[in-house]
Amino acid sequence: MAKTSRHGFNDHIDNLLDYPGCDSKTLMLRKTSWIMSLISLGAVISLTVGFLIFAPSLTLLITYGIILTGVSLLYLLPVPFIRGTTMKLNFVAHLGFILITFVFILLLGGIPTSAGLIFVGLSAVLFSIPYQNRMYSMTVFGVYFLTVLAAGLLQPWLKVPPQMTPRINSVIYMINALWMSALVLSIIISFIRQTVRLEQLETKKIKEINDAKSHLYTNITHEFRTPLTIILGMSELILIPDWRALELELMIT
Repeated sequence: MAKTSRHGFNDHIDNLLDYPGCDSKTLMLRKTSWIMSLISLGAVISLTVGFLIFAPSLTLLITYGIILTGVSLLYLLPVPFIRGTTMKLNFVAHLGFILITFVFILLLGGIPTSAGLIFVGLSAVLFSIPYQNRMYSMTVFGVYFLTVLAAGLLQPWLKVPPQMTPRINSVIYMINALWMSALVLSIIISFIRQTVRLEQLETKKIKEINDAKSHLYTNITHEFRTPLTIILGMSELILIPDWRALELELMIT
């Protein structure tokens, strides 16, 4: 039952993100990125709602969660209507995540008291891996590197807000580290699975091409063999009397 539900969900996502002329590789890239972003959005919403219910004093983290939710929706909603790999849209969204996170890290007093927000920028770098575009990944990493460096250099001049107590910071840091680690593992597993599936599709495609070639050669051979057989048969009928006439002439002589 669970397997059937999973296949049904996959089929629904395929139908949502597919478009005429979309090849298997492009569809898998769109699907992987979209699902990972959807999972991230679910985690952000869950944490934000949890803060609103159990720790309403964490206004900075609540505001951060609301902003990330808005940015995520601005990315997720247009994807089904855009053709191609949506890499450019991903690039803008990931840079947005990194820069927004950088601002809130500064507002929270720096990396040590950021409640693990430093992992959000790192996830944006990891999200670029499935596209297998070195320039894309290096650019995103470069921006992430500069924000981390800047946050570290500005640390002496930053102030920790009263709401970010050591206990709260430690607990939220742990939560963010755990769910981001799970997300990274999901990205890696999904990437491996998609790579294996692409290899299987490529192997199947090569086999179909080879079968088509064999079928074509067989048909061509058959088409040539039939008229050649008829021509040979007719030539034998024509040549046989000549040979008999030659034998008769030799016998007479």
